Parts: sequence; C-alpha cells; structure tokens
Amino acid sequence: MVEHGAILEIPITSIKDDIFDLSNFNKINNVKLIGSYISDVGKEIDIEKTIQTRLEWTKEITAHINQETKTFIPYTVAEEQGTILQTVVTVGIENNALPIKQTNIKVKVPEINETKPEEVIVTSNSCKATNGKNGQEFSSENYTYDVATGTINIIVENNEQENKVAWLKNTSDEYVITYKFAEKMRKYNSRANSRSNYYSI
Repeated sequence: MVEHGAILEIPITSIKDDIFDLSNFNKINNVKLIGSYISDVGKEIDIEKTIQTRLEWTKEITAHINQETKTFIPYTVAEEQGTILQTVVTVGIENNALPIKQTNIKVKVPEINETKPEEVIVTSNSCKATNGKNGQEFSSENYTYDVATGTINIIVENNEQENKVAWLKNTSDEYVITYKFAEKMRKYNSRANSRSNYYSI
C-alpha cells in the first residue's frame, strides 16, 4: 500500500549485452503505473497512468594501465651483440563502466647508452575492452614509432555499425611490444600512459 504523497523509486538495470545500441544513452522510456485508489469512504477506484522518462547516464571513469616485462634476452651470436626485449601492456577501464570509443596508448621506449631500439614491433593478444575483438585484426596500421621522440603511439577504434558498438565486460586490452637493440642491455626503464574516449550521452 502506498500512501498519498509517497515517492516511488524504481530500480533500472543496465543492458548486459556485448553489443550496445548507442540510442540507449538518450532514450525516452514509457513507464506505465497501474493501481487502485481507496477513498476515505472505502470506495476502490482503478487508476492507470503512463509517464515518460528520459534516461541519463552519469559515471566516473577510472582508467588502468600496466606494463610488465615478458622477455629479456641479451645475446651474442658470432661477433654480433644485441638485446631482445618484450613488454606486455594491459589497459582498460575499471568495471568497463562505459563502451570505449577509442584507446590511445603512448609508450616511451627504453634506451641503451642513449641509443633507442633499431626495431619495434607491436602485436595484440586482445582488443576486447575496446572493440570486443581478440586482436587478430590489429596490424602495423594501429601503431606508429616516432624515432625522434622515442615514442610508440597505439590507437584502436571501436567503430559504430548501425549505431551499435562492442561493449564487453570484465576484460582488458593486451599488447605485446618487441624491441630489438644492437647492444647488450643490463637494465631498462620504460613508461606507458593511455587515454580512452568513451561513448556517452
């Protein structure tokens, strides 16, 4: 029983599908309320009302990025010396709170004796947090290596298809960066940061 003047709170659960319709960010919903009103004299009257509500999303986004060493191999072959270094960069947003429109990762490459790597290759094990894919479509078109600044720039898009985008939950993107140096390396330092653009209202 609801008394006169009471406020009703109706919980709404967000859609959990892996493919999300962007129109849901700006949607008018019809809410139909049906009940019975009992007058002071005990007469019961059926009532029905349809109201329109506009859904608005508000969410604070926390991005996360982590870089770990996967392979570190100083080598000597005949008279040639060098180092193969692989790092794994994991990036995403906490709880995948919103669908990502674009992920942009900048990595400062490590150096040996102020010498940058002679070759850099980036591959992807997963782009699921950004576009729902396993990384098979990731290619050299998705990254650039600026030798002058020693910066790798990785860009992955979540393109719309018929106003729908991928939105997987509880997952991250994972990128493997392979560096080849012409010198032996004992230790290294490298920094990575990311910026994600989100789909929203």
